Amino acid sequence: MLRLADDGRLDFFTTLDQRTRGALIEESAGQLTPLYREGDPLANVQSPTFAGVPAAFNSGGQILLILRDNAASKKALVQYSAGQLSVIAREGGDAPGGKWLSLHVATTAPMNEQGQVVFDAQVSKADGSGYHSGVFRWDAGTRQVGLVAQSGPKTSGNYEWDSLNALAINSRGEIAVQAVANQLSLDGIFLFDPSGSARPVALRGQPLPDGGAIGFVEDLALDDSGAVAFQATSESHSGDSHDGVYRWEKGVVTATGIVTGASAPGGGMFNEIGRFWMNPKDGSLLVAAGLADNPAGRTGLYRSAAGRLSAALVPGQTMPDGAINAGLETLKRWQVSPFNAAGQVAFLTVADGGDAAYRLDPDGKVTPLMKRGTSMSLGTIYSLGSADVNENEQFARFPVGFNNRGQVAIPAEINTGLTLTNAILLLMPQ
Repeated sequence: MLRLADDGRLDFFTTLDQRTRGALIEESAGQLTPLYREGDPLANVQSPTFAGVPAAFNSGGQILLILRDNAASKKALVQYSAGQLSVIAREGGDAPGGKWLSLHVATTAPMNEQGQVVFDAQVSKADGSGYHSGVFRWDAGTRQVGLVAQSGPKTSGNYEWDSLNALAINSRGEIAVQAVANQLSLDGIFLFDPSGSARPVALRGQPLPDGGAIGFVEDLALDDSGAVAFQATSESHSGDSHDGVYRWEKGVVTATGIVTGASAPGGGMFNEIGRFWMNPKDGSLLVAAGLADNPAGRTGLYRSAAGRLSAALVPGQTMPDGAINAGLETLKRWQVSPFNAAGQVAFLTVADGGDAAYRLDPDGKVTPLMKRGTSMSLGTIYSLGSADVNENEQFARFPVGFNNRGQVAIPAEINTGLTLTNAILLLMPQ
């Protein structure tokens, strides 16, 4: 599942021809249009196939693809925009100062609303004397790739980069990068402004506001104001280790209260932290966390907003439709939509023993959408959500479509009475 636009257009990833050919499809007013199919000719990529699911999308309909040229065993980054496919970079092709040797795109947020794409790569030197690694940015307007920072020389203030990995780019053009600098003495997250100047966000050994020091950073999100949310493993003087979610803004790190070993709102104790989703407009967080000492269930959803931590959905909670929420047994199974402009999300959980979909509003209100057993013209809802989430965590990034008109698109299995049929359901607001 990719994008559900405000006009109802739906972009999704699927397979064709007995699951042997991947494709990007757009549905609009009942018409299905292929945006791209594996094997279709594409510039100098001779025999392209998808290298995993699409890497990113934005509300303007731009989609970032990772393709593999099977004929040459090379990888390519490709952007779909307004009916056109553009090759951003191809291994073996021309790069700033040499040739692309390897390309890497993060699984976080490598493309912003303007269609700018950030990635890291190894580039051979023009004189053939070796290679260097760097972070690069693609500008969708000029259709050019430019260097942000590279290993070796001091390209960003007082930092001499040993290694660089691009993680996310926001709508202001700021880039979050995981890097090692100054002969391995600095290790952690840095934020680059559009000019290429860098400042540290979360470094190994840095004290945390709730005690201990950063060991390493595991996950990250960047909002449009330049604030960074990150998950870090910390170590205390006594040797205890904890995982927690923190927020950095304008040089100050604050705790969210979500840390393993702490009491969770609504009961139980945090013992594991899963994915988190950040509203790019206001920086509020929705975090999936595992629980201990909670007889009602294992995982829940928690909201951190304006310095306040609250339970969004806890095991044993009675839902507005009377169902008892059980939550999900594993954190990998949580499927949550992107935030819409109103700060709402749609999510899937298990209630009364079956899959169920609900909407969560910023004030904590939960609204039922659909559940297993619902009858429709094609049959009965058997399951909701992507079945591939456990096998490939990338699928968890695109599980549910949700737009500013309140429409929701959910993958589902329908029991027709003869077989189970895969489908995408479009739910219209009442």
